[in-house]
Amino acid sequence: FTAEFSGPRKVTLTFHHTRNVSTARLRGDVRPLAYDLSEAIATAMHSKFYAKYSLRGLFRPQADLDATSIYAPEPFDPRKIPVVLVHGIESAPHIWANVMNEMAADPELRRRCQVWYFLYPTGISIQGAAARLRTALTEARDFYDPRHTSAALRRTVLVGHSMGGLLSKMQIMDSGEDLHRAFWTEPLEKLPLSGETRAVVGRTLHFQHVPFVRRAVFITTPHGGSSFTDYSIVRVVLNLIQPAKIVAGLAREMASVARSVVNPDLHRFKTFGIRSHEGLSPQHPMLHALKRRPLHAPFDSIIAVFPPMSGSKPLEQSTDGVVPWSSAWLPGADSTSTITGFHTCIPYPELAEKLMPVLRRHAGAN
Repeated sequence: FTAEFSGPRKVTLTFHHTRNVSTARLRGDVRPLAYDLSEAIATAMHSKFYAKYSLRGLFRPQADLDATSIYAPEPFDPRKIPVVLVHGIESAPHIWANVMNEMAADPELRRRCQVWYFLYPTGISIQGAAARLRTALTEARDFYDPRHTSAALRRTVLVGHSMGGLLSKMQIMDSGEDLHRAFWTEPLEKLPLSGETRAVVGRTLHFQHVPFVRRAVFITTPHGGSSFTDYSIVRVVLNLIQPAKIVAGLAREMASVARSVVNPDLHRFKTFGIRSHEGLSPQHPMLHALKRRPLHAPFDSIIAVFPPMSGSKPLEQSTDGVVPWSSAWLPGADSTSTITGFHTCIPYPELAEKLMPVLRRHAGAN
């Protein structure tokens, strides 16, 4: 705020939204404002608060299912493009603090974009989490822009890390019948499931793209899966996950009354490939189905390479320690950037250096 004195007992206080303005006029002169945007971000995205969602969201997803939603750390501005940040498995929104700081430090992005983030328990199925993101996006638009008049909101961007990239990808495609066939050998209406379970299958495997999402950015996203989830020691740990009630119920029905119509390729998985870590396996037919579906919005890719694990191998044979470069690469991208680092690269300054130009280009700030 600024204080302007016009007499011994008279003062005018003016509050300024420093995300939108950086100067103020005092007594006819334009003065720069002193402000600190990073402190607000550090407080809002404190890791001690969000750390509980990382492991608990993976191993006890039911506990955080009701918290699943899109959150806006600043008041909605209909003139600004929402940039929705989607974290990956065994993670939470606090990983994006540095990205949010870099966006706030860029005057043009600060003026043209606003940050939202999606919080969800990563132990639920990929298709289930994608359905919840789809619902959350629609609900956020209807809440903030009920008449759908915001041109900026119609240019929403999704930025997804790792599994969050797959969730984002599923917002810019139509499912067709490919996703259903990845799980079932019979059409939806012929599946021997209860009405509630059939509704879940219909909602998660049959959908249209979100029309107001106009760009996606995939960061170290396993489009072709990750063999990391197939390692025996990793499977032992991940099998400790307590599936959410909705996932457990579907698994029971698949095992008891619907086994004969489950895609045979899913019988290799403990719960027929419906838990998140199973869906990340290169052997999962859902990943192949996703690759066949056309995308209805432009996209960009940022891929990490971890030299200690890649050595002197060609780029196409390198890895970030979890996702191979060949799995993260997707043809047709507006841009594909490579950074040096491990899979958990979101806090890296180099990641922000690659992401900011993509956001600036989309926002028309270049």
